[in-house]
Amino acid sequence: MLTRPFYTGAAESRIVRGCVMGRIQQCVKDVLSIAKETEDFGRAKTRIEQLFVASKAQHRGHLAVAQRVRDQINRAHDDVPPNAQPFLDRV
Repeated sequence: MLTRPFYTGAAESRIVRGCVMGRIQQCVKDVLSIAKETEDFGRAKTRIEQLFVASKAQHRGHLAVAQRVRDQINRAHDDVPPNAQPFLDRV
């Protein structure tokens, strides 16, 4: 298991409970963790930008990736504490 808090490279993958998580799912998980712990908008924005950079290298753009991130964050909105929900709205 990786000890770093974030997925940082396109060639890496993170293994959780025996399965490889996709970059989008890991990004959303990291953003939710930031929302619950520190609500550091700059850190969340940087994490999402890392995903876009990695995705842009594989695809023609990152619009579909951005839509998936937004959809997954919206789905997880009710799973975070009420005080963190405004942070997710801002992200």
